[in-house]
Amino acid sequence: MKQIAIGIAAPGFTAVAGPVLRDARCINFRLAPHRLSPVDMLDSVFASPGRYTAEMLRRLVRHERSSEGYIVVNPRFAPQLHAVANAVQVANAHRAGADALLVHDRHGRVAATYFRHGIEDADVPTLSALSALDASADRALLEAAFGWKTGVVGCDADFGGVDANGFLLGSFDPVSAAFPAAMAVEALGELVRAHGHKEARRRVRQVAVLPFHAGDILFLCQALQAEPLASAIVVLRDYADIVRDVAPWLEVFEVDAPAPGRDGYQPSNELLLLVDMVKKARAQAARKGARLEGVFHLMRPLRDYARTSYHLRQAAWFALGGDAEQDADIWPQWRAQPRQLRCTPGRRERVIVHFDGGWSLKSFPYAHRQPLVSLLRDAGFRPTVLGKPDPRLVGCDFVPFTTVGKFRKLLEDSAAVVGVDSFPAHYAVHQGVPTLHLFGSTHPRNSEYPASSLTATLHHIQPCVPCGHPTTCKLDQSDTCRAFSSPHDIVAALLRICPPPSRVKAPVVSSPAEELSAAVAYAQAHVPFPPAPRSLEPGTRAELVRSLRERLRTEPVDRCPLCATRERDTLGSKHGLPIAECKQCGLWYASERIHEEDVPRLYDGSYWTRMMDAHGYPTAPERYAFDYAHALERVAFCRSYVPGGKALDVGCGYGALVRRLSEYGYDAIGWDMPDTARQARRSSGVRVVTSLPEGSQFELITGFDVVEHFYHPREQLERLVEALAPGGALILETFRTDCADVQAQRLEHEDIKPVEHLHMYREAHVRQLVEAAGLQVETVHYPEGESRARFRLVARKSNEESKR
Repeated sequence: MKQIAIGIAAPGFTAVAGPVLRDARCINFRLAPHRLSPVDMLDSVFASPGRYTAEMLRRLVRHERSSEGYIVVNPRFAPQLHAVANAVQVANAHRAGADALLVHDRHGRVAATYFRHGIEDADVPTLSALSALDASADRALLEAAFGWKTGVVGCDADFGGVDANGFLLGSFDPVSAAFPAAMAVEALGELVRAHGHKEARRRVRQVAVLPFHAGDILFLCQALQAEPLASAIVVLRDYADIVRDVAPWLEVFEVDAPAPGRDGYQPSNELLLLVDMVKKARAQAARKGARLEGVFHLMRPLRDYARTSYHLRQAAWFALGGDAEQDADIWPQWRAQPRQLRCTPGRRERVIVHFDGGWSLKSFPYAHRQPLVSLLRDAGFRPTVLGKPDPRLVGCDFVPFTTVGKFRKLLEDSAAVVGVDSFPAHYAVHQGVPTLHLFGSTHPRNSEYPASSLTATLHHIQPCVPCGHPTTCKLDQSDTCRAFSSPHDIVAALLRICPPPSRVKAPVVSSPAEELSAAVAYAQAHVPFPPAPRSLEPGTRAELVRSLRERLRTEPVDRCPLCATRERDTLGSKHGLPIAECKQCGLWYASERIHEEDVPRLYDGSYWTRMMDAHGYPTAPERYAFDYAHALERVAFCRSYVPGGKALDVGCGYGALVRRLSEYGYDAIGWDMPDTARQARRSSGVRVVTSLPEGSQFELITGFDVVEHFYHPREQLERLVEALAPGGALILETFRTDCADVQAQRLEHEDIKPVEHLHMYREAHVRQLVEAAGLQVETVHYPEGESRARFRLVARKSNEESKR
């Protein structure tokens, strides 16, 4: 029996129930920031909700071939499950006799679309013009493009105003949302009459609308070199030369208009601005006797690109219809190869330096500019600053940026480029010039190149991460970004990709280990732990913790979790939970604990805010800069035992250590509860899983402040050891009760928190657990001294297992 296939992209849905759809096949799609698969769609900043509707239909057709029809739930909204079920059931009930059916909610917004027929890959760009908002506009598009008999029906559901997948508010504007559909209908009319629907879809012009900014336009043109998904582009006149230089086959329609971000100009709705630019381009073309018609892809960001690790080239390529079910090489290495320099032998070689990236936090700090210029000269280079002359800088030349052609000529006589994340540095790589990219407040992975003899990327030596704020530092409200590398580190990195002239002795630069050591020292000296958010009396604090845990169920623990002995002494209670000491092994444990089924609720967002506040600690968002900076010490410690390879940080929190491990060469991921994992991805931009990846093997597994949270320490440690590669190391840090501090303070010690710390070990307990799991303890460290509670244990897996 054939089934109907249902595609849903709103987070949290797993099924659509109901007697009518008992035999339906429901597929959950995700806009995934870090991976691609048949159900994971590329998280593109440029792709509209209509593009994701088209992609879901493409995937359903490809993987559910036996279906008798397809229902795609609008990926724009995050409605309640009952609203989704209502829309799907209405679509199923009214689909008979229709080629397509649009179901709108009680507010008239598209809720779901039924497709009786499949589509081909070549149809995706045109289908992406769907508004996913206006049912009338989408009906006209489906009839014009496919000739389908299309119905419109309402359902008694409210899809709300909450976006499901990070679409920015501008994408909810009905005028800009429906504009591509209306323009596509107009363009298809004459083509359909002359050639029929299928051929019209092949012939209709695909127009990329990306008027600004220069770097984005460069990446779009590079993507189109890999696959010409568009034949025309609407662009501001100031950027037209980029298109003609990089993608000369594109038909260029220039618009005279101010660029957002210049001279304080910032439109309230960028998508409406794009609509206005298309109208201006059409009018200018008409005055010249030309026609500008087609499917217009409005390509200013509809989403927050800091959430995703995909390059902007991939984002642009996907938005135009690229088939991103698997990672694709849309920037082949052969497109940028180092070229022969024209420099005269024996003279200082020019290095172009570009300091200003378009907004304040993207500009290299003024305090570091002159030192960088001086160090470049000391290293044997002739620094040339790209921009207007600045009397504060001495010992360098100045060349203004005028046109792409003149900049290309300048590159031909230059040894290298050192530039912030902006067009000049990216264009230099395109021309095969060795380039060092400097990243501050922007995400490197959205525009960096693979490390090679041609390029290198520097970021995050300072205690910060990309914040997404263009003008103000969140740490001190200044307009200076502290995430840029130091001048010394920049010159050292430049020398690795561009050796100095032979007659100049290269300056001595530090080794990676020395650089890491210096970074650790900087963090310890300059990034103090933030103060507690407020001061509370002990009784008030205890009451706050108790109130947070009372929303959760509890369960009794009738025997020691380590040795199973029932005999115990009661030590007292804290935060409303009793604490016992095992008479046989001496383990302290919560003899009544939060019910295991409520653990996800315990570690939701309130744990990192209200629970931290209740304990007297700064909340996780407030202390993130500190955690990120001081994770360097942990990286340095880990490198002394495992210098690289695959790494897993268990209980990663907001992902600071995972990010640091990644920056220092590890292939690192984190593991934590679902709510925390989502925040870690947003804060650190790293991969965080919610269950141990099946079959993975890690050279390094870390667990800082996590084993005390384990409900089943033996079993959970055994699982970690199974995931540890032969010869790999497990590094655990926790607190111990057999130390002078805890013995003196007893239950008043800050680490005695039975709500989350279920087991309060002696050092010997952790040793025994690790050894019982099959590891050999290599060393134990006491970061704060032997009288304090903290201890760090390193255990290694035998290499013999690889021989079995």
